[in-house]
Amino acid sequence: VFVAGNQLGWHLSGDAQQEFGPLLVYQEKRSQSGNRVSIIDPNADVSPLQPGHVRFSGKLDEVPARWMLGGFYHYHAGGPWRLGSSFLYGAGPARNAARLTPELRYNLQFPHATLSLHAGLVWANQAWNQAYFGVPAGSVSGLPVYTAQSGVKDVHLGLNWNWALSSSWLLTNSVKLTHLQGSAANSPLVQRRTSAAFSSALAWRF
Repeated sequence: VFVAGNQLGWHLSGDAQQEFGPLLVYQEKRSQSGNRVSIIDPNADVSPLQPGHVRFSGKLDEVPARWMLGGFYHYHAGGPWRLGSSFLYGAGPARNAARLTPELRYNLQFPHATLSLHAGLVWANQAWNQAYFGVPAGSVSGLPVYTAQSGVKDVHLGLNWNWALSSSWLLTNSVKLTHLQGSAANSPLVQRRTSAAFSSALAWRF
């Protein structure tokens, strides 16, 4: 069993070459300003929920927070290469938004550290893209009506670096570049198609 940020997962495979199991993920609420809402302070907009979302004078339709249920599958192709994917369903106002995330990873092992380069994409159904990138009729955002379609939402490239501080504790760092595609990129809600994110955290293995 593992907890990573807003994810809860369960490894069911006993095969070292394959990993799979159920996955439960918390999708933050999107406020009327287009930002996600802090779990700690529900009244605080903390950052854009999706790449390219910005504050503007109008208001968006609020998208409620949801728990998404799905699963993950990882395959160790041999050597440093690994294929991975996850599927999640249940986000959006009608709880029917879904996304699929396939990724290719290249891992380098050092005595006390692991370096991982990964590239992938996110495919989203129409319910997902419309919920987060569409502008429905009657919206008070002041933007033109826009209907987003299903398809590849973004492509991304990332780098993860894990440093083992002890047998239980490790420091994990990541940087990720994301470029919006298709209906998401063409949405009037989007000002920038490319975004970058950095995170650093302590992890405890049990």
